[in-house]
Amino acid sequence: MDKSNDDELICFREGEPYYEYRDTIGKKCGYKNKKGQVVIKPQFEDAHKFSEELARVQLKGKWGYIDRNGDFVIKPRWTRAFNFNNGQAEVSTSEGEIYFIDKTGKIVKQLNPTFLA
Repeated sequence: MDKSNDDELICFREGEPYYEYRDTIGKKCGYKNKKGQVVIKPQFEDAHKFSEELARVQLKGKWGYIDRNGDFVIKPRWTRAFNFNNGQAEVSTSEGEIYFIDKTGKIVKQLNPTFLA
C-alpha cells in the first residue's frame, strides 16, 4: 500500500478494497485503493469504512451515504449516522429523532428516545 506524504491514513483494514484517508493540505476525506490510488477524491469533512457497499460521509455538517463510485445513494441530511448492518442503519436528526433507514434512505422504523433514557 502506497501512501502520499501529504495524506493522513484514517483506517486501513486487510481485505477491504478501499480505505479512507484525509488530505492533510485541504483537510478533506476521500478513499484510495490498496495501491494508494485515489478512487474517490477528497471532498468530505469526515468519512468511514464501507459497510454493505455504502459508506457514511459528512458534507456541510450532515451525514449521508455514498456508493463505491462516490455517488450519494442517501443525500446528507442526518446529524448522526452509523454503518449499515443487516440492511439498516441508525440515523438521527438535530431534534433528537432517531430512525432506522434502509439502503435507499427510506425510514423503516422510528425509535422513541424516552425508552433510551
